[in-house]
Amino acid sequence: MLPLQTWKGLLFGKLTTLVRHLKSELRALSTSLDQRDKLAPRNLNLFPNLAKDHTKIIFYVHNLPLCLKLVVQSLAAEEGNGETLLIVNHGGYFPEMDSIVQGIRFCQIKQIFAPYSPPNSFPGISPGDCGDQDGLVVMKCNGTDDQYSNHRSPNIVSLKHQWWMLNTVWDVLDETKEFTSHILFIEEDHYICPNAYWNLHLINRIETLNMSLLLCCKPGSIRCEL
Repeated sequence: MLPLQTWKGLLFGKLTTLVRHLKSELRALSTSLDQRDKLAPRNLNLFPNLAKDHTKIIFYVHNLPLCLKLVVQSLAAEEGNGETLLIVNHGGYFPEMDSIVQGIRFCQIKQIFAPYSPPNSFPGISPGDCGDQDGLVVMKCNGTDDQYSNHRSPNIVSLKHQWWMLNTVWDVLDETKEFTSHILFIEEDHYICPNAYWNLHLINRIETLNMSLLLCCKPGSIRCEL
C-alpha cells in the first residue's frame, strides 16, 4: 500500500494535468470563436442583397435555449425578415445555443462571441472579489465599490457584455461600422410580433418624412415647397 504522501503526490499530478488540459481547450475554443467572429454572414446564397433602407437586427443571447427557440420562431414568421441582416451576439459559448442559431435560414445571419474572460482573474472571478458578501465588512476587496457600497459581482457582470457588443457593432464589424440607418437591439427573452419589422420600417420612414418637412418649410410659412 502506498504511503499517504505518495497518494497526495499522484493526485496533485493528475489535477495539474487536468488543469493544463482544460486551459489548453479553453485557448483553442477562444481562438476558434475569434476566427468565427471574422467570417462573412451566412445565407448569402439565399439572400444576396439587403434592402437599401433596411434595419439591422442585433440579437443578444446568453444561455436560455427555450426562450431562444421561441424568439427565432417569431423572427422566422416576421414579414420582411429576408431583407435584413441578423447579428447574434453570444454572451458565452453554449453548444445548444450555437446549434439553434446555426439552423437559421430565413435571412442573412452573422454570429459574434464575447471574448474569453480569464476564469480566475478580472474580468472573471478572482480571489479578492467581495460582491456576494452583502452586509459584511470586508477588507481589501478588489476594485472600488459603487455609490451604494456594493462591490462588483462577477457572476452577474459576466452576463452583461453589452459594452463589448456595442463597441463591436459600431466600431469593428465591417457590416455595421459605417452603417448610418437604424439598428434594432433585442434579447433572447424578447418575443417579436409578426409585423414588428414593417411597423418599425414605417416609423422610420415617417421620421424621415417629418425631417424633410422641417427642412423645407420656410420661416413664418405654413406650407412646404417639396
